[in-house]
Amino acid sequence: ILLFNTDEPDCYVDITGTFDAKLSALAEHRSQWESIWDDTARSLRQEAERAGRASGHVMAEAFKRIFVPMGPVSADWDLEEEGC
Repeated sequence: ILLFNTDEPDCYVDITGTFDAKLSALAEHRSQWESIWDDTARSLRQEAERAGRASGHVMAEAFKRIFVPMGPVSADWDLEEEGC
């Protein structure tokens, strides 16, 4: 499970190549953003850049990963190798 908007992220996804598409998709929902779009877009960009700096990317999204086993879990299972 990946939680967003967390104070203690431990998982980052590089969104450098898709950030502009994300903004374009959000902008299509004009009725949701009309009066606050400029501030929202600026805030989203700043947060993506901040997460990028924390993770070695230009832009990223930050998550807190919660692992919920769905069956037997081996004691030697390396979660880091499983990725984000």
